[in-house]
Amino acid sequence: MLDACVGQLPSGTETGVFYAVDFGGTNFRVVRVELKGDGRLDVRQRQQSLLSAFSSEDCPKGLLDGGATALQMFDFFAQTVKDFMQEEGDHTLSNVQCGFTFSFPCAQRQIDSAVLMTWTKGFETGRRTDDPVEGLDVAELMNVAFKRNGVPVQCNAVLNDTLDFKAIDNRGFQQIEKMCSGAYLGEICRMTLLKIFQNKSPALAWETGSLSTVNIAKIMNDRSKELIVTREIIRDVWSAELSVAELGVIHRIATAVMDRSARLAAVLISGCARKTGRLQAAFGGLSVGIDGSLYKRNPWYRERLRYHLDQMLGPSRSSLIHLLLADDGSGKGAAILSSVIAEKSQ
Repeated sequence: MLDACVGQLPSGTETGVFYAVDFGGTNFRVVRVELKGDGRLDVRQRQQSLLSAFSSEDCPKGLLDGGATALQMFDFFAQTVKDFMQEEGDHTLSNVQCGFTFSFPCAQRQIDSAVLMTWTKGFETGRRTDDPVEGLDVAELMNVAFKRNGVPVQCNAVLNDTLDFKAIDNRGFQQIEKMCSGAYLGEICRMTLLKIFQNKSPALAWETGSLSTVNIAKIMNDRSKELIVTREIIRDVWSAELSVAELGVIHRIATAVMDRSARLAAVLISGCARKTGRLQAAFGGLSVGIDGSLYKRNPWYRERLRYHLDQMLGPSRSSLIHLLLADDGSGKGAAILSSVIAEKSQ
């Protein structure tokens, strides 16, 4: 839980066009947000792959490769923003403010500055060159690239949304994320099942990533007596025929892993809610925005999250926490924060 350095919240009256750049994996997104001043906003976005954006014999991983430079990476970001602004008719604007969602471990002491501590998720950009990214201020790199490419944009806020995909491990990095996030639940189930079945495990079950969280959700929601859905999934992904008893084990593990995720999410929400001091009727409670398909597409998960909040806080206090779906939290949030910072500086 790295500090975000956010000292002011949006009022909903902000107006204007703001941009956000969202970088946390192999895809890079540019988001255009027009704030209407009454809480409404119009959102448009463009996505580009870093794997296909730059390639050579020396850099097989594209912009993720250690042979790619900071110059090449941030010029690509700036040019993508420039092209998108052309498409949206914003190229004639000046001094457009931009939020930067940078989802890697950073040391951040102020809202418009963040130094990359180390690459994760398989990124090695700059490591084999004299033009690295690690150890440098990514906001400054972005702003210099904007100027170099003639893009009328200024990055005035950096948000961190760190997530590490190298492996499910016990080394102490992002442990809560790895126990809660939909990116990991399928793999947790697979590894747990290997420990249970051991040498009786299907051969394909030993392949990393062979059991997705989407399939885990389907298995968990299988209510048929013979676990027909579970059988079809195991047959499809592992080419295996298992007994009803074995399928039952898979079903129970899937349910347990999903439920642990919901319980841990409830712990985080209830803890933060208590810390705000607004968890009482006189203040009207508080709202919590939740992003991600794990919550959006799984009614069972939503019900369990509310159940655990009720257990932790009691139904009356739990009812003061309003859970709301927040689509595209990273992009919208970065643009909205940028507007708040811009308004504050005026």
